[in-house]
Amino acid sequence: ATIRLHRYDRTLYINAFNDTIREIFPDLYRRLDVTELVVGNILPNSHFRDWDVSTVPDKWTLSNVTAAATTTAGLYWGGAKSAKVTASAGNGYLACTSDTIPRLLDLMDTEVSAYVWAYPEDANDATIVIYTKKADGTAQTLTSTTTCPAGEWTLLKLEDQKLNDDLVDVQVRL
Repeated sequence: ATIRLHRYDRTLYINAFNDTIREIFPDLYRRLDVTELVVGNILPNSHFRDWDVSTVPDKWTLSNVTAAATTTAGLYWGGAKSAKVTASAGNGYLACTSDTIPRLLDLMDTEVSAYVWAYPEDANDATIVIYTKKADGTAQTLTSTTTCPAGEWTLLKLEDQKLNDDLVDVQVRL
């Protein structure tokens, strides 16, 4: 239980802050135009901005792929870098997992949507996969079905997917 003790009514503090904000609004207001911000994005480093020249983006893992940061004009969308992922075997992917980002387990028993801009070299070669595993070993694999032409930017969508409850593993694979 959380217990808060205040000498004065907490509502008076909140009202005072709100009044102050209204009174000094034009002086302290600064418009922010952050094109990389996505509300509700649970995935870290989604524009690979903080990725240096290492072979694995921060907080992401690789499976049967190699990855390289690219700043080549036309090969990134919205940010300053993108991940150029090349498969070294079938069904390779770049992934965020609940092993490295435990916060992904907060998605259990919720409805989620995932969107990713992709620039595939081969037609229909890019997908979003949400893989989950329950404590009893039951697996759930949700895969996007967006058609993506080769050499064109395409918004991949995996919308309104209900994740299982009692999850021990959550992976978002690209």
